Formats: sequence, structure tokens, C-alpha cells
Amino acid sequence: MVQEAYETGSAVRARTGATLLARVWRGYFDKDYRHFQVEQTPYSASTDYAAVAQSGNIIYIATPIFRSYARYAYAFYRQLVASAIERLLPNPLVRAEGPSTLQATVTQQGARRIVHLLHYIPERRAPNLDVVEDVIPLFDVKVALRLPQKPARVYLAPQRQKLAF
Repeated sequence: MVQEAYETGSAVRARTGATLLARVWRGYFDKDYRHFQVEQTPYSASTDYAAVAQSGNIIYIATPIFRSYARYAYAFYRQLVASAIERLLPNPLVRAEGPSTLQATVTQQGARRIVHLLHYIPERRAPNLDVVEDVIPLFDVKVALRLPQKPARVYLAPQRQKLAF
């Protein structure tokens, strides 16, 4: 998959022994007042520069990925970071399948483990204020929790409604 970076990154090469996960590709022409390369323009050739590289438990992304996501909210940036985390942490404590606005946390009370799912979509309703006004329920969310042994029971709290697991 080819994706465009909207911010200038660093020109780096992966060191010997590192895994090159994505490389930088050369455009057909430089962007300037005479030429503008849009996403549909194919690239001319690959370069020796690394866009993303991994060495052991470190993944390096050559562009300012978090600033880029904050400025442009390009879904690919979020997916790139999620893929990097998945490579570094293939067996996480908790997984919850749901929208990107779903937050899953795990707490413990004695021997009991509690998975808390929170879903809300803040909206910019004022120049400097995000507001949550609407409750949007989720249904049939698949959740996986890494435990040392199979749980005795799983239920929805506070109703104590039994859940299949």
C-alpha cells in the first residue's frame, strides 16, 4: 500500500540488521508552483531511505507521525501506529473490537478483573471546547482478555447479566 506523508520527515537509512517495514519512494517530479503531485500520481522509483524500520523492540517512523495525525487526522497515520504497536505487543492484555472511539481499560478488585468499555464521540461545539452530548450505545462488542486461567464467569455489570464466553 502506498501512502503520502503530508509533513517532511527525516532522511534515514535502516541500519544493518534492522527490518525495513516501509521505504520512501521518489515522486515523478518535485512539488513546486509549477507541479503538484497528488495521491493518484504514481511514484517513479524506490529509494534507499526508510520510512519505517524496526530493530528489536524499537520501531522508528521517519515522519512526525503524531503531529501529522493531530493536524490532518489522516486514518492511515493512526493505522500505521496501531500496526507498529501490534508488532511490538502481539499479545496485549485486552482487545476490544469496535469503533476507533472505543476505549477499553482493565482494572482489578481482589481476584476479580473488570473490563470497562467507554464509547463517546466528542464534538467541537465551541472554538476551544469538545462536548459529549449524545450517548451512542454499542452492541455485540467482542472482547478478549489475557488471563492466566479460564474465568469462572463473565457478566455485564452492574446488572450481573451473564455473558457467553
